[in-house]
Amino acid sequence: MFVRILFLALIFTQCTTSTKTTTNQPAEDSASYMRYIPGAGGGKGIIFTVPLKNPSKTLLINRFLINGIEVPAKIENNLIIASVFYADREPTVENPNPEPMDPVLFNENTFEAVIYYSNDGVNDSLRVTNFTEEKQPLYP
Repeated sequence: MFVRILFLALIFTQCTTSTKTTTNQPAEDSASYMRYIPGAGGGKGIIFTVPLKNPSKTLLINRFLINGIEVPAKIENNLIIASVFYADREPTVENPNPEPMDPVLFNENTFEAVIYYSNDGVNDSLRVTNFTEEKQPLYP
């Protein structure tokens, strides 16, 4: 019995994944977010930005999770940008008083992101916990 347990422990300790931990993270460990309300058309949203410190043409964002919710992300101007929009639901004949979308992330006050990425064929992840809020600019 002891030999079986030792054998299983040896097998599990030898298992590896294709994800490697790198010391040269491509993004900063601090980021910002901005809540916005667009005005005409209704709804509301939130934008997350994470500055890149080591931009690379081979960097790909595979997943961007914020507080456990996956949000679409892209790389633009040396920033990782992820955003989510909660639209107001339009009344219809079948549903004249629709329930609004639950703006889960819009109502949060603290954020933690886990960014899964690949760079030069190596898969890795980055945790970002230091988010600061930016105010929505006022337009006339």
